[in-house]
Amino acid sequence: MLPDPSDAKVTTTIEGLPVLTLAKLIESKIACGMGNLRRTHKDYADVVELIVCNRLNSSFARYLHKSLRTTYRELVRMSRG
Repeated sequence: MLPDPSDAKVTTTIEGLPVLTLAKLIESKIACGMGNLRRTHKDYADVVELIVCNRLNSSFARYLHKSLRTTYRELVRMSRG
């Protein structure tokens, strides 16, 4: 489930440039990883880095699309190990 660009909550502005919100970036990475086996490890590794760098926990899943929450929570558990 990739973000819908018409959704106003997809981007935020940083230093005058539109960028994906953290939730939408994580959603995009998980969705791309699920949809393309060749990219899975890279995209999931990126999500783990975002989890660690932003000190996220499993409660952040509430900001993600329902279909991606289980995978996100698994990545949170793996990032703690």
